[in-house]
Amino acid sequence: MYMDKDFLITKSNELIVARYNLSLEEQRLILVLASMVQPNDIEFKEYTIYISQFLELLNVKDCDKYALIPDIAKDLMKKVIDIDGKNERIMFPWLAGAKHNKKNASIKLIFHPYLKPFLLNLKSNFVSYKLGNVLLLNSKYSIRLYEIFKSNEFKTNFKVAIKELKFMFMIESEYNLYADFKKRVIEYAKKEINAKTDINVTYEELKEGRKVIALNFLIEKKDGKKTLRPLNEEIESLKKKLKEFAEDDVNKIYIESGRDYNKTLIAYEYLKLKQNVNKSVGYMIRLVREEKLKKPVKSTKSKQASFEQRNYTKEDFKNLENSLLGRDKKYPWDEINDICSNCTSDDCEHCSK
Repeated sequence: MYMDKDFLITKSNELIVARYNLSLEEQRLILVLASMVQPNDIEFKEYTIYISQFLELLNVKDCDKYALIPDIAKDLMKKVIDIDGKNERIMFPWLAGAKHNKKNASIKLIFHPYLKPFLLNLKSNFVSYKLGNVLLLNSKYSIRLYEIFKSNEFKTNFKVAIKELKFMFMIESEYNLYADFKKRVIEYAKKEINAKTDINVTYEELKEGRKVIALNFLIEKKDGKKTLRPLNEEIESLKKKLKEFAEDDVNKIYIESGRDYNKTLIAYEYLKLKQNVNKSVGYMIRLVREEKLKKPVKSTKSKQASFEQRNYTKEDFKNLENSLLGRDKKYPWDEINDICSNCTSDDCEHCSK
């Protein structure tokens, strides 16, 4: 089958964040293979890769490493993917088998069947991107991070712990100094991704005391359809809008929102509609932690009237007036008037009184 850099790679989000560690060459082989899977495939096929086409696709002139593609495929049958799902943990190798044709310098590869729910017939929770966006990346971490960024591209920003990244990449015992991890993994990947792919990435370090424990990433498409406010501008803007909160509280609320500027403002709108809310910082934090927080619908009813308006008649108003003035009570002269209403006598004892 012909290979093309415009072919789409489609993976489930579970596979994107799975725990595995592949070399750059191994990842490139898997990516090309994944791009050959067709959208309507219900089973994995044997996909044929011609080594000369593979090298041309990668624009590789020094082919020493890729002349050993059969050995790379052999290693992929030993490298394990570890997917810890909600209901079960699955561990399996990438490839189920390989056939190397020495005559025409090609190799037939087939994915392990356990990969089917993560590569075939995906209806939700998946990410798609063009093969060309990752083939020219020169770091295995750049490829992994690019996929993570693409799976979170719909978000304004997203936060990930350093420990979580190292766990996914299976490098817990490496880069013990954050400065090394930042330089060789994060910064290198950021520069490559920004220079060679369809997205731009910036990030902010999140600290616990003096220690950096997490990174907050902002992703921007290069097509210009999505423009993000820089983080420092967002927090300064929020401090002005949330005037009744202390600066530390604004920072805390903003962090709990996942650095989501719009969600923080929506939560603040809810707060303003509430009266006598105790511990308003805690109330704001509960709101911004909600996954889907919609703008509150402002009521058209009067603040003084929380009941349905009644339509009064003239008789109602007359009765109300009589009640307020005490006219609804029976006094002795009321009874006399009732008795003498039709009286015609000139010497009525009641009338004379």
